[in-house]
Amino acid sequence: MSQDQNPSKESLREVKREYKQRQKDEKARKKAADKYWAEQANPGASLRPSKVTSRVQITLAVVAIASVGLVAFGALRGSTTSPSALPATGNVQPSAEPSPSGTEASSSSSPAPCKFCGTKAEHWAVGAHGLIAPKAVRVGNFGPHQVSDAYSKVIEYLKAATLDPAVVFHSKLKPVFATLGWETTAWVHKQHDLAKSTKGKKGIYWADLANRFHPGDWDPEGEIRVRNKFKAERGDNNGELKIHFVNVTAYWLTPHVGVTPQAVIVRRTGDVYFYEDGSSKVSMPNYGGSGYASSAGVCGAIWPEVEYIDAWPNPASAKIVSDPPIAGPWDMSDPDAEPPTAPGCFTDTSGIST
Repeated sequence: MSQDQNPSKESLREVKREYKQRQKDEKARKKAADKYWAEQANPGASLRPSKVTSRVQITLAVVAIASVGLVAFGALRGSTTSPSALPATGNVQPSAEPSPSGTEASSSSSPAPCKFCGTKAEHWAVGAHGLIAPKAVRVGNFGPHQVSDAYSKVIEYLKAATLDPAVVFHSKLKPVFATLGWETTAWVHKQHDLAKSTKGKKGIYWADLANRFHPGDWDPEGEIRVRNKFKAERGDNNGELKIHFVNVTAYWLTPHVGVTPQAVIVRRTGDVYFYEDGSSKVSMPNYGGSGYASSAGVCGAIWPEVEYIDAWPNPASAKIVSDPPIAGPWDMSDPDAEPPTAPGCFTDTSGIST
């Protein structure tokens, strides 16, 4: 190799500076994550058998309270921590580019009627047709093509995490990990081990990552309606692109034991981080944490299946261990509607859940 082909001393110093900065960012982020989980432990509001991250509880309908008692309630819970600041590697191409329009999909993209007829979800798109990204524009150092690539990769993650039957109904996680970078996948596994070892005081359960219903509880009816909201912005550290998402998924389900189908809403909110990977591409997604609200939980009861979405197929069988106050209404189906912040149960005004 000639002298001209060897890297210059200045380029080597630049590589070393960049590596040290990434190590510093990684340590800072992990420290912040541990601090967040410690602060969010709240045994008084826990829906798990142990202490977990922040959440509130949401009622399905006032009518349910009057006719059935405290049986048709959901839970909002989750996290907002970020994994390693190192850029992820590898390349999994999305199967489709996101729509350039940020408007809600029209009913023309959905098959006609009628699991959700008469509800707000009637005119939502079916499945992945509802995962619509806004028009990509420059965000900081990231050009429109890079932002578009980031949107596409978040959509691929949401397809796997909220729509793939293998994940949603059969508890598989491989399709979800296939959409994430190897570094963030390793970080998520460590956080999961931490949750198990601390009984939820720190770390994450798989329900924080994907919409997994407890296997055997529900028979899928083959219709899922979706709407979502994306926002691209600068990340907390220099050189990051952050995609914030609100994903609302309406599932039409039949309890495996029982005869009454019902609509179940799962609202997932979270952040995904990206780094540059060429002039028009970004890195694989770095999972930054997410939380979910389920309309199929039971207010005041402890959901026993911590790895799965709160969803009682027979709410009457739930044991009420506390009697939280009814604090106010919240439309879970509206991505722009801010979740309630006061503790207790909140009436879901969407009219979708049954």
